[in-house]
Amino acid sequence: MQSERTPRIGIGGSVALTYRLRGAIALGGSLAWAPQPNLFVRTGFSLRGLEKLDLTPDFENDISWWWGLGYDDWRPNTLSIQINNWGPIPLGSTDVFSGAVADLGYKLPAISWDIFRLSSSLHVSSSFKRGLPTFSGSVSLSALQHLSGFVTLRADPFAKDLLSWNYGFGISDWHPFTFSCVYTNWGPNKINEPNFFSNGAVSLSFSYAL
Repeated sequence: MQSERTPRIGIGGSVALTYRLRGAIALGGSLAWAPQPNLFVRTGFSLRGLEKLDLTPDFENDISWWWGLGYDDWRPNTLSIQINNWGPIPLGSTDVFSGAVADLGYKLPAISWDIFRLSSSLHVSSSFKRGLPTFSGSVSLSALQHLSGFVTLRADPFAKDLLSWNYGFGISDWHPFTFSCVYTNWGPNKINEPNFFSNGAVSLSFSYAL
């Protein structure tokens, strides 16, 4: 599930307050620039530790950032290629590439009936550090335009656990100057473990465009 889409041409992003169900609170933000339709460069930050009584940030441990770039067409029957380093990259770190992941994706034809829309995609990715491929497939179901949920199944032939999965659901709107509220669980979760509380988080976000 995607709480925001990069604008077709221009600058946009979001600000989000995230509560991890295990007790952590973070404030995050993103900024994306699309110089041409479907081309993007993006970055963002995260300020963790807001649940602490002492709100003075520990710049070395509490503040981090991430980046990404590539080509991504949201329409079905299209390819995407992108590189992302979701971090967390510590503030001031010069090692910004070892955690990056290259991803090649293909969006399958969507299926629509009544108020529902089913979308799916296939991906092969490889981290700069490992250099080994990972395969995944994602299915998302939306209703009434703004209600949606997704499930992603990932296969890593070189990991101890071959299969893992992640999921999410909520109310999201990709239009600028709108609010979204979503639950996301990026895992990785073993195939028989949902880890709803231990890996889950609820985010309230506001999107913008310039």
